[in-house]
Amino acid sequence: MSRSPSRRRRRGRSRPANDSAGNTWPARGGDATPSENGRVIEELRELSPFSVFCALYLGITETNGYQAQGTDAVARRFSLERDELAAYLVAQCLRREDLERASFDLEGARLDIRVAPDGISRVELARTMWKAHLDAIRS
Repeated sequence: MSRSPSRRRRRGRSRPANDSAGNTWPARGGDATPSENGRVIEELRELSPFSVFCALYLGITETNGYQAQGTDAVARRFSLERDELAAYLVAQCLRREDLERASFDLEGARLDIRVAPDGISRVELARTMWKAHLDAIRS
């Protein structure tokens, strides 16, 4: 009697998924979306208030994709320790409470970024949100 291969699910991390265009991204229950073309956007790799805002609060990856990122992942992205990132957030008025004080709709912004259709640059969309946030702080 021959045995058929087991159909049990493997535990642990799975390999990255590919879309029809060949982009890869981690399979995370729909939390990750592919980049437009896999090209790294240098602006999002350099430490600046805007790039930290994009990464930490909007989930924009270095390749203009979407993936929710925690504080530790964002700190690694900018080659910082967690406490260095925390100090940077304080210095730049980028803590969650700073955004809330400025009446920034963080959840709505994150949703807009997450569901941005193909052909829409998440970075450019974030730039308009960033400008609105800065205007609110100055008012």
